[in-house]
Formats: sequence, C-alpha cells, structure tokens
Amino acid sequence: MRKPVRISAIIVFIGWLLTGGLQAQGLFEQSVSGGDNQAWSLSGYIRGLAWAGKTVDKENIEPKALFSGGEINLLAKSGKFGDGKLSFRLRDGMENGYEPYGLDLREAYIHVHLGPVSLCTGRQIIAWGRADSNNPTDLITPKNPLFHSPDPDDIRMGNFLFNGKINVGTHIFFQGIWIPVYRPSIIPVTRDVLPPEMEVPAVQSPQKTLKNSGYAMKMDFTYPAVDFSLSWFDGFDPYPLFSFGGYKPVDSTFVPVIGEEPFREKIAGADFSTTLGSFGVRGEVAYRQTKGYDHDIHVALPDIRWVAGLDKTLGNLTMIVQYSGYCVTKFREVPEPGSGPAVMPDQMLLFYNRLMFRQTKRSQHTLSLHATWSPGQENVNIEGYGETNLTTGESLIRAQVKWNVSDGLSLTGGWQHFDGKQNTLYDLVGPLLNGLYMQCKICF
Repeated sequence: MRKPVRISAIIVFIGWLLTGGLQAQGLFEQSVSGGDNQAWSLSGYIRGLAWAGKTVDKENIEPKALFSGGEINLLAKSGKFGDGKLSFRLRDGMENGYEPYGLDLREAYIHVHLGPVSLCTGRQIIAWGRADSNNPTDLITPKNPLFHSPDPDDIRMGNFLFNGKINVGTHIFFQGIWIPVYRPSIIPVTRDVLPPEMEVPAVQSPQKTLKNSGYAMKMDFTYPAVDFSLSWFDGFDPYPLFSFGGYKPVDSTFVPVIGEEPFREKIAGADFSTTLGSFGVRGEVAYRQTKGYDHDIHVALPDIRWVAGLDKTLGNLTMIVQYSGYCVTKFREVPEPGSGPAVMPDQMLLFYNRLMFRQTKRSQHTLSLHATWSPGQENVNIEGYGETNLTTGESLIRAQVKWNVSDGLSLTGGWQHFDGKQNTLYDLVGPLLNGLYMQCKICF
C-alpha cells in the first residue's frame, strides 16, 4: 500500500473512532446511571517533538528526532465480568536517521473477572519491580531505549501474553504469565558501532514452539507495614545479543555476517517497599542463571543485581536516592576491541554484548538522585535526574521543565546527556540520545 493511501485509511479509521466515541460517551453516561451494562471511554493525545544535539563526528548540532503523532486508547467494559483495551500510536517524521512512519499497536487485550480469579489475554505491557528506573526483575515485555520522549514509560513495548491473577487471601496475590511468542527489545548498542562492511540480518527469533515459550510467576504480599513480592522468570531475555555467523563471499572478498540472537535465562527475584518514619524505603534483588555462556557469545553471564533506595517528600519537593549494584558470578575478562582488519569479529561482538549487560567488570556500583519540584504552583513541574557509575566513571544528567498551559495542553523542554570514556555503554548511546528537546502535547 502506498503511503498516501495508508494515510487516508488511517485518517478514516481515526475519524470512525472519534465519531464512535461520541456515541460511546452516551453509553458510558447510561452505564453510570444504571441504564446499561456497557461502558466505553476514549482518550489519548496528540503531540509534536523536536530533539537535537551533537553527533559522533560533527561539532554542529543536528536533529536526532523530529516527528508528530498521537496515541488513542479505547477502553471497553461489559458489566462486572469483563473489560478490554485497545491502544495504538501513529507517528510520522524522522528519528535516528530513519522515518518512523506507521501504526504501532501498543496494547490490545481482553480482561475477564471471575471472582477472585482474573484472566487477561492479548498484547499487554507489564512492568515488574519497585525501584526507580532500574528494575532487575522487569523482564516480561520488551523496550525501545532509543525512543526519544520526555516520558520514560514511552520506551515500553507490548507483547502477546496470557496473564492470570488469583486473590489467594486478603493480602496475598498470585500472578502467572505465559509468553508464547518472543518479541525483542531494541539493542541500545546500535549497529552503527560495527564496521560498515559487516552484513547484519534481522533478529533471529526462536521458533514458535511450546518449548520456546516464556513463563513468569509472582507472589505479591501487601500488608499495612510492608509490601513485598517473590518472582520467577524462565524465558528468553527481552534484549537479544550480537551473534557471529561466519563469513559470506561478496565479490572478491569475504564479509563478516552478524545477527541479533536471544538467549534463555532463569531469574529469581524479590522486591519490597515500606516506610521508616517519613522516609520511603524500597529494594530489589535478582539472580540470573544462564547456560552456554562459555561457548556462545550471545549469552549473558550469570549475575546478581540489586537496588536499594530512599525517597522523601518535603513540601513541593520529592527526592529519590538510589544505589544499584551488579556482581557477575561467572566473570570472564574480555579485552577491549581494537581497530583495523586484524580485529576478530567474534571478539568484538563479545565485548559489545558484555558491555550492554554491564558485564565487562566483575562488579559495578551506581548512585542516582531523582528530584521533582513544583515551585509554588501546580501548573509548573521541574524534574532532574542524575546518576554516576562509581566503577566505570559513566554519568547521566537529565533535566526538564513541564508547563501545563491549560487542562490537557502542556509544553515540555529539557536536556539529556550521557557521558563515558571510550568503549563504555554511555559513550556509545550518547550520540543518539544526547541533546535538547521540546514537546508540545494535548491530551483528550
């Protein structure tokens, strides 16, 4: 289908939703008044975003993202036994040098409530963990960390799941998830860091068989003094890693062939949140177990990850201080890749894989501070985030101001900067994500 035809079809579809939303509003009002068992609601937003900053080999500021688009969320409810959600995005413009045109189905699921049991099936976005920004147990659905947006939740992507919950008691809940089909996250270590002569095919997803399904379970305990949970994950990590596929003859030479291949893991996790006086306390820990890491470069090493944080509210100021750490239990030294034709592709790919999973050192330690301030008026919000890796010297600074001009209309401007030494993760992602940004957004 040609682009103008697709645009026309999308416009007609959105128009149909909006006109249907007017009728749905009447149904919703009838439902509230008891005249009907069905309820509908339509919400979403329209926005335009510009993001610019310095690139790898240029001193001038270049655009990194320029796009407009929107999101539509359709919620449906059928009595007390069922509800559903349809959420999709439409974007057109430029991001990271390509055109992110098209529709993106974020979520589309049906939720059935049967007393203490609830069942949900369809494309869903599920977030696990209680820590701020860094959650080692958050492995159910994929992410796109290269998505340019002032809202960190925008990087989340949906996947088809079967999700069931059981209310075991007053304070205990059990959740079980089946992931029948693998959907990969976007690797933050992009292909731009690889030699241009390398051939990079699409992600090598596992075969769609029952054996390759993913499974997850969690027990939530909610008490007045403390909330905590125990979790288990057995499946493919959302982030695939680089794999080496040998050499392919092209003309009179041989070209290295690489791929993006997922690996299977088992992760046991636990998290909690409570209060100590006027402080909020939260923590999280996860142990990763993998197989084949001794001979497959696309498999992460076994490790332990943990997070501990304190949060405090003082008037209009909220602060979260957090410490996170990693320990690779089966650590193996990986030399930094050099340059030139003598560099072996598999060794270079192995280094980038270890870099992405923070496994170039036996252990790493990071401190972060997240502060939000409303200076005496609710329509202005100032937010800042900073972190420093005490082991590698990497740092991240993000600051933004959001002005709620009126109900539903907001202007957001900010600055983000990843910094690190050569051959560190933040050194590689910085040229893509560093810079100034501005967003105009209206919600309905």
